[in-house]
Amino acid sequence: MGFTQPGGYVAGDYELRLFIANQLAQSGRFTIEKRQVGAPFFDPIRFAEGIQNNEPVNVHPNQKFTVGVKEVYAFFDAGNLTDGLAIKGEWYRMARSILRLSVHPGVGARRFTLWSGISDKDNQPLVPRSTTQTVHQRSTGAVGHACN
Repeated sequence: MGFTQPGGYVAGDYELRLFIANQLAQSGRFTIEKRQVGAPFFDPIRFAEGIQNNEPVNVHPNQKFTVGVKEVYAFFDAGNLTDGLAIKGEWYRMARSILRLSVHPGVGARRFTLWSGISDKDNQPLVPRSTTQTVHQRSTGAVGHACN
């Protein structure tokens, strides 16, 4: 059983209670803690089919794409980064690393929208469950925003 909250859940204590015939059968608890003020962070990743003006195009909130898609981009916000801090990422396919990337957002700004895109090296559709298709980095970038 799972549940999602677009934009993420607020800090607090949560509990799941399971009932059989109106009788409590099991329960579990967890806590979401506030991040420390000033600590570096990533917001949830948004996957999309493209990019335009540094913004995602055709976002897929369910993270499922149709066969034939040629590009997939990942967008995420990061904040409270120190000057010159490198951000590294890896794309995986079938539990195998297929692409590594590194972004240096620059000096001065403290909040960024970052993205990375992948595609087939010959601009062919990405093949589901392929372990042999050669994927390359479509683009990677960072746009700084005003401090918040």
